[in-house]
Amino acid sequence: MAAPEVRVREHKRRTESKSQYVHRTPYRGADRLSPKIAELRAALDKRVGAYGSKKGVPINEAEYQRMEDTSRLDSMEHAAFQDTQAWAHASGIISYDEAQVIYQSLGEVGDEANGGWASHTDLATKIIVQQITMELLGIKIRMKGSI
Repeated sequence: MAAPEVRVREHKRRTESKSQYVHRTPYRGADRLSPKIAELRAALDKRVGAYGSKKGVPINEAEYQRMEDTSRLDSMEHAAFQDTQAWAHASGIISYDEAQVIYQSLGEVGDEANGGWASHTDLATKIIVQQITMELLGIKIRMKGSI
């Protein structure tokens, strides 16, 4: 069943950003996060880097463990990530599908055994969700400052 079309008044952008996630009207397109997660997951499964100068470079176990450790969230970060996801979706910056990827990876309440994330969330998803959430937080801060 197709989702009902929502008509939203077009509004002038309140901030300048090079982010691919800022749009004048709510984004109604496909999920842009899942392909990035899949690409990173494939690279991490092979224990190689996925982007930039690290692309194809082997990742040793210590480096992999460091990435796991730095992806841990405490309860305040978890709440901030959920709040940012909700704000970005309500503002039309990310699509419903993207908001769901973020929400499901975080879980309603984070699992301490998985670093504050939902119990099923893998490292690739954690990294991509952290990247997008930090970018969205930056947009939110710039927009609040321009009001």
